[in-house]
Amino acid sequence: VYYGRAGSADGAQAATTDDQDYLMEHSGFVYVMGPDGRYLTHFGPDTSAEDMAKALRQYL
Repeated sequence: VYYGRAGSADGAQAATTDDQDYLMEHSGFVYVMGPDGRYLTHFGPDTSAEDMAKALRQYL
């Protein structure tokens, strides 16, 4: 696992390191938070853009 401070030489090195050393898995979910930082809703990886847009209109 590589990490580094943004804007530093070690950060630049971490950004250019071979992907074979990258072991972190990321969630396919999108979490929607309000302006106050509270959870509003989430969408799974199979949610269409149209369904997501329709659901988000209530928060605008």
